[in-house]
Amino acid sequence: MSSFKSILNELRMPDFNYQFEKSLSAYERAFRGYLCRYISDQPDMGLVAYFKSLYPQQDLPVLMFNSLYVADRILDGFLRKNTFADELTIPLGLLRAGLAFDMSDPQEAGLAEDTPLIVVMALLEGVWNCWSPEPKRLAETVIKQFALLVAIAERPALYREALLVQIKDLASWTASQGSNREKVLSRLHETERGAALARASLVKAVRLINEFADGNSLPSEVIDFLSGPWLDLLRLAGLTEVNSDTWDTYQKLTRTIVWAFTGNGNRNREALFGVGETLTDQLAACFVDKRDVNDYLELFNQLLIFEIQGVQTPKISFDRLSCDFELDESERPDEGYIQAHVAHWFVFKSVESASRVLVSDYLEATNEFLLVNSAGMKSALVPYTTFKNWIDQQILMAVSDVYSIREIVSETERGLTKVASAQMAARLRAKEKAELEAALLRKMQEEARLKAEAEARYRAELQKAAMRRAEEEAKRQSEKLAEERKEDELRRKLELEQQTLETIDNIKLGAWVELRVNDELMRMKLAVRINATDKLIFVDRMGLRRQEVKREELMARLIEGAARVLSDGAEFAETLERVVGRIRVGK
Repeated sequence: MSSFKSILNELRMPDFNYQFEKSLSAYERAFRGYLCRYISDQPDMGLVAYFKSLYPQQDLPVLMFNSLYVADRILDGFLRKNTFADELTIPLGLLRAGLAFDMSDPQEAGLAEDTPLIVVMALLEGVWNCWSPEPKRLAETVIKQFALLVAIAERPALYREALLVQIKDLASWTASQGSNREKVLSRLHETERGAALARASLVKAVRLINEFADGNSLPSEVIDFLSGPWLDLLRLAGLTEVNSDTWDTYQKLTRTIVWAFTGNGNRNREALFGVGETLTDQLAACFVDKRDVNDYLELFNQLLIFEIQGVQTPKISFDRLSCDFELDESERPDEGYIQAHVAHWFVFKSVESASRVLVSDYLEATNEFLLVNSAGMKSALVPYTTFKNWIDQQILMAVSDVYSIREIVSETERGLTKVASAQMAARLRAKEKAELEAALLRKMQEEARLKAEAEARYRAELQKAAMRRAEEEAKRQSEKLAEERKEDELRRKLELEQQTLETIDNIKLGAWVELRVNDELMRMKLAVRINATDKLIFVDRMGLRRQEVKREELMARLIEGAARVLSDGAEFAETLERVVGRIRVGK
């Protein structure tokens, strides 16, 4: 991991008030004060946002401002790519102040694998990843490590020396924690596997006895034997002999015991006699210490004699045996499923809180998963079906492996190196472009001055020519307007004539008009319309012919005002229709 020096000096971020002139020493004390205040306030925001909220106009040297930005980027990436508990988010976020302090030192100006704070964070990565509020003692120990880091960061003068001391302590502590947890887990695995085998063996023994004895009536001595010495024998055999010939023998003997003492009258006496001859000897051979079963075996001989003789002996119903543990073998995980979950950390979500547990082991004997806390102490023992449901319902959510702070720093360096290089190349191009543009500008200014003088003379000539053209254009426009007015008057005249002709054509016989005759207006009635010659004949009130006017002439008179239509003749037409109607009725 190389130095960040070139990145921190060349990177330029928008909206930063970079101070390019003053030295770093002028800002060093104030900058350390800012970092200490950030640690004291413990704000839920990054360094850049915090400083801008307090000092929106504050300017800082490039190295210091970039140290804030890069520290934010590293810690934000570290928190985003890991799934630390929520209680650690703010304490972890405070470490960005230490990163900024390391990078702002002009003697260092960067981060490396051996930077003390990076070493400390790397040592604690695994601890942070599996941290939960419980167990409380271990949780408080981790929180104290944070408190120590905060205390160190608030004393810049002794910062690096104190971190170096803490590195030694942490290395010893984390190694001790890891070793202790491995020892605890080893003992726990051994204990839980043995206990699981014992539970599974007991369940199998109980199942075997219940399989043959359930629902039968037996002498009380036989029931005591089955639920006592014989159950103990089967339970012990189940630890090692469950798939052996010995277990098959015990299975057959259990069936034989129940059959021999049920007292079923339909049994073959010869078969019962054959069983009775060897049964007690076979049972005795099963026990190493026969003192605990001699009394039972002597009673069995007597009871067998009674059974062979057909003598009725007292019997009671067998009560089904039970045990506290239920062995669920309905479904078992395959090897791939086990490998995908064992030795992995999970967040266990309950109603009250969320804690982290390690799936420490799969107990094949009982089909259970063993869950432990960060101290290696047993947290839960879960049947496979329950464990699977927890995974499916996200009650247990996988915690991804730690994304190392060193890898985050390396990725940040690679990414920002490209950005800084691109920005530096862009600035060089901009500088060269600015110098070229300045030279071109000077040349253009001289050319512009000469051109301006020539253009001034040219504009004067153009102005004179423009005035002449304007005068000519004004004249043309005046003539054009006069022509348009003339055309408009002609169009209006034609429209008026057309409308007047339509009015004349709409006049019906009997219509009254007023015509000027010898400078006198006279009321006349339209009596005749001759369409062939476009003539209209008007009469006075006496019916005497007074005027004969052509259609065009009447139009001219109406337009000039020498004639006026008083009615359109509709009344006359209606009257004529009524008269004609009466005449028809009279006929």
